[in-house]
Amino acid sequence: MKKLVIITVMYLIAVSVVGWAAQLHYKFPDAVPMRDTDRILIYQGTTSANRNVTGLALKQEISAYAHLSAARRIGSANQIFDLITSANSKKLIKRAAAGAGPYARVFEIKDGTGKIVQWTSAAGAMYFGTPLALSIPSVYPANGSTGVSNGVMFHYSSTTGGWDYWQRINSTIPAVTFNKTTDASISNLYIVGSSIAPQDSMGTSGIIWTFNNFSGAPGTMYTIKANRGAITQTDGETTSSCGTAMTDISGICTSTFTLR
Repeated sequence: MKKLVIITVMYLIAVSVVGWAAQLHYKFPDAVPMRDTDRILIYQGTTSANRNVTGLALKQEISAYAHLSAARRIGSANQIFDLITSANSKKLIKRAAAGAGPYARVFEIKDGTGKIVQWTSAAGAMYFGTPLALSIPSVYPANGSTGVSNGVMFHYSSTTGGWDYWQRINSTIPAVTFNKTTDASISNLYIVGSSIAPQDSMGTSGIIWTFNNFSGAPGTMYTIKANRGAITQTDGETTSSCGTAMTDISGICTSTFTLR
Protein backbone atom coordinates (compact mmCIF):
# COMPACT_ATOMS: atom_id res chain seq x y z
CA MET A 1 0.00 0.00 0.00
CA LYS A 2 2.88 2.37 0.90
CA LYS A 3 4.50 1.64 -2.44
CA LEU A 4 1.31 2.58 -4.24
CA VAL A 5 1.08 5.91 -2.40
CA ILE A 6 4.72 6.75 -3.10
CA ILE A 7 4.40 5.88 -6.77
CA THR A 8 1.24 7.98 -7.06
CA VAL A 9 2.87 11.05 -5.42
CA MET A 10 5.97 10.77 -7.59
CA TYR A 11 3.79 10.51 -10.66
CA LEU A 12 1.90 13.68 -9.74
CA ILE A 13 5.14 15.58 -9.13
CA ALA A 14 6.55 14.44 -12.46
CA VAL A 15 3.40 15.48 -14.30
CA SER A 16 3.50 18.91 -12.63
CA VAL A 17 7.16 19.44 -13.53
CA VAL A 18 6.59 18.41 -17.12
CA GLY A 19 3.54 20.70 -17.37
CA TRP A 20 5.46 23.70 -15.98
CA ALA A 21 8.43 23.07 -18.21
CA ALA A 22 6.19 22.83 -21.25
CA GLN A 23 4.81 26.36 -20.69
CA LEU A 24 6.76 28.72 -22.93
CA HIS A 25 8.19 31.88 -21.26
CA TYR A 26 6.48 34.24 -23.68
CA LYS A 27 3.06 32.83 -22.82
CA PHE A 28 3.12 34.08 -19.24
CA PRO A 29 0.86 37.12 -18.56
CA ASP A 30 2.35 40.55 -19.25
CA ALA A 31 3.71 42.42 -16.21
CA VAL A 32 2.09 45.83 -16.62
CA PRO A 33 3.02 48.16 -15.12
CA MET A 34 6.52 47.34 -13.94
CA ARG A 35 6.64 48.18 -10.24
CA ASP A 36 9.74 49.22 -8.35
CA THR A 37 9.63 46.01 -6.31
CA ASP A 38 9.39 43.68 -9.32
CA ARG A 39 12.42 41.51 -10.05
CA ILE A 40 13.99 40.24 -13.26
CA LEU A 41 16.56 37.41 -13.43
CA ILE A 42 19.65 38.36 -15.45
CA TYR A 43 23.06 36.84 -16.15
CA GLN A 44 25.84 39.20 -15.11
CA GLY A 45 28.89 38.53 -17.21
CA THR A 46 31.32 40.33 -14.91
CA THR A 47 30.65 37.85 -12.12
CA SER A 48 29.63 34.88 -14.27
CA ALA A 49 26.58 34.50 -12.09
CA ASN A 50 22.85 35.00 -12.12
CA ARG A 51 21.55 38.11 -10.41
CA ASN A 52 18.21 39.82 -9.75
CA VAL A 53 17.53 43.37 -10.89
CA THR A 54 14.58 45.26 -9.37
CA GLY A 55 12.13 47.31 -11.37
CA LEU A 56 13.46 50.48 -9.74
CA ALA A 57 17.08 49.67 -10.55
CA LEU A 58 16.16 48.90 -14.16
CA LYS A 59 14.37 52.26 -14.52
CA GLN A 60 17.37 54.09 -13.07
CA GLU A 61 19.76 52.33 -15.44
CA ILE A 62 17.61 53.18 -18.44
CA SER A 63 17.31 56.81 -17.30
CA ALA A 64 21.10 57.11 -16.97
CA TYR A 65 21.59 55.93 -20.57
CA ALA A 66 18.60 57.73 -22.07
CA HIS A 67 20.65 60.73 -23.23
CA LEU A 68 23.94 60.18 -24.98
CA SER A 69 26.61 62.50 -26.30
CA ALA A 70 29.62 61.60 -28.35
CA ALA A 71 31.86 61.96 -25.31
CA ARG A 72 29.93 60.67 -22.30
CA ARG A 73 26.61 59.72 -20.79
CA ILE A 74 24.31 62.52 -19.63
CA GLY A 75 23.25 61.43 -16.17
CA SER A 76 21.84 64.64 -14.69
CA ALA A 77 20.12 67.92 -15.48
CA ASN A 78 23.34 69.76 -14.64
CA GLN A 79 25.23 67.82 -17.29
CA ILE A 80 22.55 68.63 -19.85
CA PHE A 81 22.72 72.34 -18.96
CA ASP A 82 26.52 72.31 -19.18
CA LEU A 83 26.39 70.76 -22.65
CA ILE A 84 23.88 73.37 -23.84
CA THR A 85 25.92 76.30 -22.55
CA SER A 86 29.30 75.00 -23.71
CA ALA A 87 30.77 76.80 -26.71
CA ASN A 88 29.98 74.95 -29.93
CA SER A 89 28.83 75.63 -33.47
CA LYS A 90 25.36 74.08 -33.09
CA LYS A 91 22.16 76.14 -32.78
CA LEU A 92 19.53 75.87 -30.07
CA ILE A 93 16.17 76.19 -31.84
CA LYS A 94 12.63 76.43 -30.45
CA ARG A 95 10.05 76.24 -33.21
CA ALA A 96 6.37 77.11 -32.84
CA ALA A 97 3.79 74.43 -33.58
CA ALA A 98 2.40 74.21 -37.11
CA GLY A 99 -0.42 76.73 -37.52
CA ALA A 100 0.52 78.73 -34.42
CA GLY A 101 -0.31 82.43 -34.59
CA PRO A 102 2.28 85.21 -34.23
CA TYR A 103 1.39 85.74 -30.56
CA ALA A 104 1.84 82.11 -29.44
CA ARG A 105 4.42 81.87 -26.65
CA VAL A 106 7.44 79.73 -27.57
CA PHE A 107 9.76 80.67 -24.72
CA GLU A 108 8.93 81.55 -21.10
CA ILE A 109 10.82 82.61 -17.97
CA LYS A 110 9.09 82.06 -14.61
CA ASP A 111 9.78 83.23 -11.09
CA GLY A 112 10.07 80.99 -8.04
CA THR A 113 6.28 80.72 -7.72
CA GLY A 114 5.82 79.55 -11.32
CA LYS A 115 4.49 82.90 -12.57
CA ILE A 116 5.56 83.92 -16.08
CA VAL A 117 7.61 87.13 -15.95
CA GLN A 118 9.03 87.16 -19.48
CA TRP A 119 8.26 85.44 -22.77
CA THR A 120 9.01 85.43 -26.47
CA SER A 121 6.29 85.10 -29.10
CA ALA A 122 6.33 83.03 -32.29
CA ALA A 123 6.85 86.28 -34.20
CA GLY A 124 10.11 86.85 -32.32
CA ALA A 125 8.91 89.70 -30.08
CA MET A 126 10.12 89.72 -26.47
CA TYR A 127 7.73 90.70 -23.69
CA PHE A 128 8.22 91.49 -20.01
CA GLY A 129 5.45 90.97 -17.47
CA THR A 130 2.77 88.38 -16.77
CA PRO A 131 0.08 87.27 -19.29
CA LEU A 132 -3.55 87.81 -18.25
CA ALA A 133 -6.68 85.83 -19.01
CA LEU A 134 -8.95 87.95 -21.21
CA SER A 135 -11.89 89.69 -19.52
CA ILE A 136 -14.14 92.71 -20.11
CA PRO A 137 -14.22 95.18 -17.19
CA SER A 138 -16.54 97.72 -18.84
CA VAL A 139 -18.85 98.33 -21.78
CA TYR A 140 -20.59 101.53 -22.95
CA PRO A 141 -23.52 102.01 -22.79
CA ALA A 142 -23.74 99.85 -19.65
CA ASN A 143 -25.44 96.48 -20.10
CA GLY A 144 -29.23 96.92 -20.08
CA SER A 145 -29.19 100.73 -20.54
CA THR A 146 -32.34 102.40 -21.88
CA GLY A 147 -33.00 105.90 -23.21
CA VAL A 148 -29.57 106.02 -24.83
CA SER A 149 -28.98 109.09 -27.00
CA ASN A 150 -29.02 108.57 -30.73
CA GLY A 151 -27.93 112.17 -31.28
CA VAL A 152 -29.58 114.81 -33.42
CA MET A 153 -29.19 115.81 -37.03
CA PHE A 154 -27.60 119.25 -37.25
CA HIS A 155 -27.75 121.39 -40.38
CA TYR A 156 -24.43 122.94 -41.28
CA SER A 157 -24.72 125.63 -43.94
CA SER A 158 -23.08 128.83 -45.04
CA THR A 159 -24.14 131.17 -47.82
CA THR A 160 -20.66 132.62 -48.03
CA GLY A 161 -18.72 129.43 -47.46
CA GLY A 162 -20.58 127.43 -50.07
CA TRP A 163 -21.25 124.38 -47.88
CA ASP A 164 -24.56 122.85 -46.91
CA TYR A 165 -24.90 119.44 -45.18
CA TRP A 166 -26.50 117.54 -42.30
CA GLN A 167 -24.53 115.65 -39.68
CA ARG A 168 -25.51 113.64 -36.61
CA ILE A 169 -24.06 115.13 -33.43
CA ASN A 170 -24.10 114.21 -29.73
CA SER A 171 -24.71 110.57 -30.58
CA THR A 172 -23.62 107.72 -28.31
CA ILE A 173 -20.45 105.89 -29.36
CA PRO A 174 -20.68 102.26 -28.13
CA ALA A 175 -17.40 100.90 -26.78
CA VAL A 176 -15.96 97.73 -25.24
CA THR A 177 -12.99 97.87 -22.87
CA PHE A 178 -10.77 94.82 -22.36
CA ASN A 179 -8.35 94.26 -19.50
CA LYS A 180 -5.36 94.16 -21.86
CA THR A 181 -4.22 94.62 -25.45
CA THR A 182 -6.24 92.57 -27.95
CA ASP A 183 -6.62 92.18 -31.70
CA ALA A 184 -10.35 92.39 -32.51
CA SER A 185 -12.35 92.65 -35.73
CA ILE A 186 -15.98 92.79 -36.81
CA SER A 187 -16.01 88.99 -37.06
CA ASN A 188 -15.61 88.63 -33.30
CA LEU A 189 -16.72 92.03 -31.90
CA TYR A 190 -19.83 93.64 -33.36
CA ILE A 191 -23.26 95.20 -32.85
CA VAL A 192 -26.04 92.96 -34.12
CA GLY A 193 -27.74 94.60 -37.11
CA SER A 194 -24.90 97.07 -37.75
CA SER A 195 -22.10 96.88 -40.31
CA ILE A 196 -19.80 99.22 -38.39
CA ALA A 197 -16.46 97.61 -37.57
CA PRO A 198 -14.83 98.23 -34.19
CA GLN A 199 -12.00 100.75 -34.18
CA ASP A 200 -8.96 100.61 -31.93
CA SER A 201 -9.38 103.77 -29.88
CA MET A 202 -6.30 105.91 -30.45
CA GLY A 203 -3.74 105.65 -27.70
CA THR A 204 -5.19 102.56 -25.99
CA SER A 205 -3.15 99.92 -27.88
CA GLY A 206 -6.12 97.65 -28.55
CA ILE A 207 -7.66 97.88 -25.07
CA ILE A 208 -10.67 100.08 -25.93
CA TRP A 209 -12.61 99.34 -29.12
CA THR A 210 -15.26 101.83 -30.29
CA PHE A 211 -18.09 101.79 -32.87
CA ASN A 212 -17.81 105.27 -34.35
CA ASN A 213 -20.70 106.91 -36.24
CA PHE A 214 -23.20 104.42 -34.85
CA SER A 215 -26.88 105.29 -35.25
CA GLY A 216 -30.06 103.27 -34.99
CA ALA A 217 -33.83 103.40 -34.87
CA PRO A 218 -35.45 105.15 -31.87
CA GLY A 219 -36.85 102.75 -29.28
CA THR A 220 -34.85 99.83 -30.68
CA MET A 221 -32.73 97.57 -28.50
CA TYR A 222 -29.25 96.75 -29.84
CA THR A 223 -26.88 94.01 -28.71
CA ILE A 224 -23.11 94.18 -28.57
CA LYS A 225 -21.46 90.78 -28.89
CA ALA A 226 -17.87 89.70 -28.26
CA ASN A 227 -16.82 86.17 -29.15
CA ARG A 228 -14.22 85.94 -26.38
CA GLY A 229 -12.73 82.67 -27.60
CA ALA A 230 -12.08 84.08 -31.09
CA ILE A 231 -10.54 87.40 -30.03
CA THR A 232 -6.77 87.26 -30.39
CA GLN A 233 -4.90 87.79 -27.14
CA THR A 234 -1.54 89.38 -27.92
CA ASP A 235 0.13 87.86 -24.86
CA GLY A 236 -0.53 84.32 -26.09
CA GLU A 237 -3.17 83.47 -23.48
CA THR A 238 -6.11 81.24 -24.45
CA THR A 239 -8.37 81.48 -21.38
CA SER A 240 -11.02 84.20 -21.16
CA SER A 241 -14.19 85.38 -19.43
CA CYS A 242 -16.81 88.09 -19.93
CA GLY A 243 -15.85 89.73 -16.66
CA THR A 244 -18.53 91.72 -14.82
CA ALA A 245 -19.58 94.07 -17.62
CA MET A 246 -21.18 91.65 -20.08
CA THR A 247 -23.33 88.52 -19.86
CA ASP A 248 -21.80 85.22 -20.93
CA ILE A 249 -24.14 83.28 -23.24
CA SER A 250 -22.46 80.08 -24.45
CA GLY A 251 -19.06 81.75 -24.73
CA ILE A 252 -20.40 84.94 -26.35
CA CYS A 253 -20.19 88.07 -24.20
CA THR A 254 -23.38 90.10 -24.72
CA SER A 255 -24.60 93.56 -23.67
CA THR A 256 -27.77 95.39 -24.66
CA PHE A 257 -28.82 99.05 -24.86
CA THR A 258 -32.00 100.73 -26.09
CA LEU A 259 -32.11 104.05 -27.98
CA ARG A 260 -34.61 106.71 -26.99
